[in-house]
Amino acid sequence: MSTGNAAANPECILPRYDIVFAKASCALQAMAVGMLSSCVISRGRPMVTFDKLDDLRWMNFGAGVLDQPHQPKYIEAEITLYDASDAAKVTRRIRDEASLTETVHRWIALYCGVMEEFHTSPQDFHRNFGH
Repeated sequence: MSTGNAAANPECILPRYDIVFAKASCALQAMAVGMLSSCVISRGRPMVTFDKLDDLRWMNFGAGVLDQPHQPKYIEAEITLYDASDAAKVTRRIRDEASLTETVHRWIALYCGVMEEFHTSPQDFHRNFGH
């Protein structure tokens, strides 16, 4: 559903807000922007707090974390949990763990691990490729 206020540069707008309603990668991006925009709730999803971060991130802040109906009373209850210092902790952790540099290091480590496993595994190319 369009709200008529789409933005081409959300990274410039998000820092103006304390709470951003988002899910999945948009939630992660909002948390990484910082400026207290690291608390995210959407459609019954819980507020992202430092204590809940691991569980919610494991589910990619997506539909799997839905725990309440999309009703004002549930959203209001989550908003009352907002804590600026906790939001700053979430932002710092997301920036540390989800940066491009960290991601590239993880990809390289994964690639090296797969190559090491390949080189140390018994090889039978005729059996594996039907020759």
